[in-house]
Amino acid sequence: MVFNVVQRKEREDFYVITLSKRPEGDFEGQPRQEKFFIEKEGSVAHQQVLSLPRAKVGGFPNRSHRPGRCGAYCSGGGPDSDSRRR
Repeated sequence: MVFNVVQRKEREDFYVITLSKRPEGDFEGQPRQEKFFIEKEGSVAHQQVLSLPRAKVGGFPNRSHRPGRCGAYCSGGGPDSDSRRR
């Protein structure tokens, strides 16, 4: 995982840190963001998930959409084909 500091603030009793997290390597999309409330003594008082990671749209995200997985409809054997009318 790769972590980046998005925002940091110091309050009277605690620090507020917003981090983004993404997988290592080639990740195209929106990383996960989390906000941490850390007490001045060092303990994490609260953790809040702001957004979940979203991969870039495109490609074949589902096995059923890959070439070679279409079945009868892609090869012309759907409900409107001539082979069923005979």
